Amino acid sequence: MRLKSLLGTGIVALGILGGLGFAETASAYSGNEYWEYVNEQVAGQYIQIPSLDLRYVVSGHNRHASVTNSDLFKNYGLITPESALEYEGLFSEEVWYIESLEGLDHFTNINYFGIDGLQGVTDFRPLSKLVNLERLHLNHARVSSLNFVKDMQQLRSLNIETDGDIFTSGYTQSVEEAEETYKYGIPESVVLQDLSPLSDLSSLEYIYIEMLNGEFEPISMKNGYRKYEVFEPITLSTQFGDTTLTYSSTDTGFSNTDGVLKWNAVPYGTKELNLSWRAETEDGAYRYNGSAVIPIIWK
Repeated sequence: MRLKSLLGTGIVALGILGGLGFAETASAYSGNEYWEYVNEQVAGQYIQIPSLDLRYVVSGHNRHASVTNSDLFKNYGLITPESALEYEGLFSEEVWYIESLEGLDHFTNINYFGIDGLQGVTDFRPLSKLVNLERLHLNHARVSSLNFVKDMQQLRSLNIETDGDIFTSGYTQSVEEAEETYKYGIPESVVLQDLSPLSDLSSLEYIYIEMLNGEFEPISMKNGYRKYEVFEPITLSTQFGDTTLTYSSTDTGFSNTDGVLKWNAVPYGTKELNLSWRAETEDGAYRYNGSAVIPIIWK
């Protein structure tokens, strides 16, 4: 992320550069050349963590207080690459809204990552660099793809939990209050359909994924054709072996025949279909259950 958008003014940026010994040289530049110089000098020595709540998580590990108590970190989220490598884990249950994981890709020595309040995150790719992770716990996380996990060969435990209803209930009492809480807009509910990126993780001993009240892509219906069918929309990873993935629905006219899910005679004007699923190995080591709606667009 360019520092111009975060630092706001040349005066502030010059203050940072002054602390690094570059202020006099920076003052010789103007316009775009000035910002190019600022980015080049600061980016060469620091990692930036734009999210204020993520900074709170990073600063919560007291053994690194000398780093996170600095003005550069508190005011601008700047931390040296060397300091990032000293962390062994990041954990917090006290944050409510993290909108970005940018900067985490440099914390490559951590073996545990567990954070609440991830509902604002749409890009989990920074975590893909954390190849030494052994335990990964993502709460309130709108994870729609697990591609960021596929290179974590040391991963032993994966826990992902979210409930789409939390975005407009729980901590908030109305949609209006939710809009106020989520300054970037109410997060959209998602569905994690494909667990196969986990298949090559031979060290993975435990999977617990619960994603409730998600939302599939909308489907179209018309009055003369009021039925819908789909073949098993959820793909499990090889860790589940021959575990049966069961589907259910509270909708009338729903059936499941050899993995073909059908809704027949859907009442005209129905806003959405409902689907739940569950898979759990006999020993309970691997489990995925979820629920979601399928919105209907009538034509």
